[in-house]
Amino acid sequence: MSLHRLTKITIGVPDVDETAKYYTEFGLTPTDSGFATADGGEQLELRRTRQRRLLTLGIGADDPDDLGRITASLARLDVESRVEGDELHTKDPVTGLDVVVSVAPRLRQEPPEPVAYNQPGSVRRANVRAPGIDREPPVRPRKLGHVVFGSTDQAATQRFFTEGLGFKVSDEAPGLAAFMRCSTDHHNVLV
Repeated sequence: MSLHRLTKITIGVPDVDETAKYYTEFGLTPTDSGFATADGGEQLELRRTRQRRLLTLGIGADDPDDLGRITASLARLDVESRVEGDELHTKDPVTGLDVVVSVAPRLRQEPPEPVAYNQPGSVRRANVRAPGIDREPPVRPRKLGHVVFGSTDQAATQRFFTEGLGFKVSDEAPGLAAFMRCSTDHHNVLV
């Protein structure tokens, strides 16, 4: 799959300062222009809007050829797009969501150290508390991997993501919702 991850999420909120406190407490690291995750880098930006909504979704692609393929696929759906350098800019015609597909390196995550858990017939951690109980440093999300948003025409938005951008459907409730992915995760977008 030439698409491989969510690169950036921009959310509009009525109270940026209060929402920023929430994401800081959640474990994201504040930066000059947003928030960073442990492995994904700067992935979240907040902007002031009258109501909470997803404004922009950034998606990583492997190379410039992927942008050309997406441009052609979107044109078949009569959806406008423009390429600026290593970025393709487009908009879901139903929701108005701005989508930016950019050539970006793949995210390489080292698996975490396995935790020893006791199980019936297997005591692997005798007389010791679970590591999460005594953890000192705060939890930090490794990446932001999915978004959820509504559409007044779910089928059309699903076509935009699948036929236009190249997402794959993981699961769906036909006519109601679809879990779609651009990475190896189960889903990156739920519409």
